[in-house]
Amino acid sequence: MSVVKNSSGVISIPSESNNDLGLFLVFLGLATSFPVRALLNRIYSENAWVDACAPAGIVLVILGFILIRYTRKRFWLDGKSVRVQDGWLKRALRYTWEGDPVIRLRSQDEERGPNTLEFWLVNLVDGKRQYVLDRRVGHHIESRSLAEALAKTINCPVLEKAENGEILIPREELDLPFRERVRKQPELLGGEVSKPDPCPIECEEDENHQRYTWRLLSPAMLNEFFTLVLFVLLLAVVPIFPKPIPGQETVERFQLSFLDIARLQHHFLYFYVSGAIVALTAFFLFGYGKELRAGRKSLDACDRLWGFPVYKASIPADQLEEIWVRQSARGAHLQLISDACIITGRTSNSAAAVWLASRLRRFYGT
Repeated sequence: MSVVKNSSGVISIPSESNNDLGLFLVFLGLATSFPVRALLNRIYSENAWVDACAPAGIVLVILGFILIRYTRKRFWLDGKSVRVQDGWLKRALRYTWEGDPVIRLRSQDEERGPNTLEFWLVNLVDGKRQYVLDRRVGHHIESRSLAEALAKTINCPVLEKAENGEILIPREELDLPFRERVRKQPELLGGEVSKPDPCPIECEEDENHQRYTWRLLSPAMLNEFFTLVLFVLLLAVVPIFPKPIPGQETVERFQLSFLDIARLQHHFLYFYVSGAIVALTAFFLFGYGKELRAGRKSLDACDRLWGFPVYKASIPADQLEEIWVRQSARGAHLQLISDACIITGRTSNSAAAVWLASRLRRFYGT
């Protein structure tokens, strides 16, 4: 398990704080073992110490892998304070509280160029003060497990992000399944949502089972695909290569395009590579579908590519803890959460995702 609490009460979680140093040591070790050793061997061929470069490089590589693989963030709780140390090289920080503390778990989206990164933050809230105990990209399960472990040790509630605002989960309810939480907090069901029209999600149901299927393809993805095709075509006809001037040794710049090279020199490499990229993108884009089966005993998800399963996940019904929708710049994400697994399904229509979440809440909450 990624979040570990040992017998002395220390909570630890994997950390990436030393990844840069670890990668540098791996690179330095490989460089020392091969190119640097070969260069020194040519310059100082009679010195025996040159042969020590190889084992020294291996040691550096091992140290680098240790820093990458085994660096952890540790939390020591003592009275009304928590001490946090991230890795072996950073100074430990201590946070104290005076009133009744709350552990807050929330997400934060950040735009990084064309991509949207989802950061998960675990905060210690003391009245109007907030301390960031942990912040990491993705890894919702790790952040959620850390928040629950800290709350159980401090004996305080968890303030967790929900679909509509935030929800305060008391200490004694942290391990309850969704069905039990709804009995204690009926507001978790939310209001009943009507099915949008049109709806990209197909539904089949009976008394004890519900099956939902939909395609990953969305209008936004379709626009991106056609933009890719247009870019490939434009790049093929734009003159970006030089052309020799007859009778002279000089060349004239920006005269030939990929299309001209294919037509005059019969070199079709660009069209082979770009055609393969477009075809592969279309293969995944038009053939990828998602299936969700809700039963009384388990919730099962399966992703299929042209009918062939490529991903499967399952959550037992008595371990399902949260059902909510996360909005991002690239669409709506339905998230079905347990301590051991998170099933995520992106839909092209945010209203459809909200409707599906509402249906699942009522199926498992009643």
